[in-house]
Amino acid sequence: MSLTCPRCGSGRITDRQDQWCWQCEDCGILFDSSDNEPKFDKVVTTDIDKLAKLIHKNAVEHGWWDEKRSFGEVVALCHSELSEALEAYREGQPMVWNNDGKPDGIAVEMIDCVIRILDWCGEENVNVGEIIKMKHTYNTTRPYKHGGKKI
Repeated sequence: MSLTCPRCGSGRITDRQDQWCWQCEDCGILFDSSDNEPKFDKVVTTDIDKLAKLIHKNAVEHGWWDEKRSFGEVVALCHSELSEALEAYREGQPMVWNNDGKPDGIAVEMIDCVIRILDWCGEENVNVGEIIKMKHTYNTTRPYKHGGKKI
């Protein structure tokens, strides 16, 4: 059977029987295959993909995407959240604490970076769950302390 990916046009579609889905080898999108036939109108999503869409919807509703953000701006905003986490750590803040009704602390600042990333993924329609699985699977094949770089 010859299949073509509706997202990128590739003909390299693989049956991922271990995940009950079909996958485009070029763009990575997953399609449902619960009855052994690819249903290209039903992209497989995960809870993290749904969360990315929800986070992005909230950001749009609160005006953060009234003007399209550049990739550099998104990266800078993520970096600022990580800098805030470092400062919280240096100040000896707890992981999570209540700052007059607003969650604050080291872990909260780290999660703010994750929220920024998921917001961008929602804007760009990134299949977050699949890319995480793909990268983690690859990382399991890497040698111990690959690269040997020190902090």
